[in-house]
Amino acid sequence: MTLSVVTWNINSVRLRLEMVLDFLRQYQPDVLMLQEIKCTNDQFPRNA
Repeated sequence: MTLSVVTWNINSVRLRLEMVLDFLRQYQPDVLMLQEIKCTNDQFPRNA
């Protein structure tokens, strides 16, 4: 079994949301870890 883990220094998840969604569709990692999201918990795009 292979597990793919990706870490990404995103430097503002809201500004790069489309990039993240495109990446997830293309590569379908098992785990995606985002650093420097630069938003509060209530601002994070959970429904994307």
